[in-house]
Amino acid sequence: MVLSLFALSKRAHDFFRYAFMVLIGLFALVVFALRNQIDIAIEVTREAAKALLDMPFMIVFPIVPAMVLGKSSLLGRNAKIISSSRKRKKEERRQNFS
Repeated sequence: MVLSLFALSKRAHDFFRYAFMVLIGLFALVVFALRNQIDIAIEVTREAAKALLDMPFMIVFPIVPAMVLGKSSLLGRNAKIISSSRKRKKEERRQNFS
């Protein structure tokens, strides 16, 4: 005898059927209640697509400042590491002489 995932009792089938009916009903109510917001979101997406078609450089623009800021922050972090290591070496020298 082969065990199957579909070998559930009638009671279990009824439970899952009603549970999914309730979930689908709740989903339909949420979609119905939020239909105005969904329409607004669709219009915003359409306008954004039009803007990107008119100004394709907008897609690339955020990448350039991010790269510049990323390099400067890396240099800043390295500068802090170098300065802290120099300070540590100076303190070690002071301790060695005293």
